[in-house]
Amino acid sequence: NIRGEEIDCDFNWVPGYLHAAPKESANARQSLMQDSMLAQELGFDAEFLEGVPYFDVPGVKLPHQARFHPLKYLAGLLNRIPGKGSHVFEQTEATQFSEEPRVVTAGGHKIRCAYVVLATHTPLMGNTALVPATFLQSRLYPYTSYVLGAKMAKGLIPDALFWDTTEPYYYLRLDPQGRFDYLIFGGEDHKTGQASDTE
Repeated sequence: NIRGEEIDCDFNWVPGYLHAAPKESANARQSLMQDSMLAQELGFDAEFLEGVPYFDVPGVKLPHQARFHPLKYLAGLLNRIPGKGSHVFEQTEATQFSEEPRVVTAGGHKIRCAYVVLATHTPLMGNTALVPATFLQSRLYPYTSYVLGAKMAKGLIPDALFWDTTEPYYYLRLDPQGRFDYLIFGGEDHKTGQASDTE
């Protein structure tokens, strides 16, 4: 898509490192070795390392991981959608659906269409019955993740993707800029409104 649509989204291939958490490196070493061997058996280019860059703990190197700016990618795709009967409406809430004729009411306007695709994490009810829609909604839940970003001098941390073996996991990645690197650190994902550890 990026090549075919000529989308400028800072795409780059970088190595990825699945690594032990610093306090759990002795326990995770064997499991990471097994992960590396299994990945190789399945045809992936994976390599076990006694010490991944920067963290110096056991891990698995997975070269050629794709990194790109998701919002720039999405903006590039959105710019190519309009035309030939396709349109993009931003900041427009779909408030009503009807099946015969198939119409979506959004922003006070009625849009006739052949198909309706609900592509959201938590979909609207659409034309489904109330009980199945409610059942689906009750099985979906949002997650909360915490992210910290900071500017730092270039070259202090290798340009790579890092994620550890803790549960929930933590990750670290760089967004290289002209005169500095932007460090992105995040993790501790959990169901929104719930926490298993309240310390």
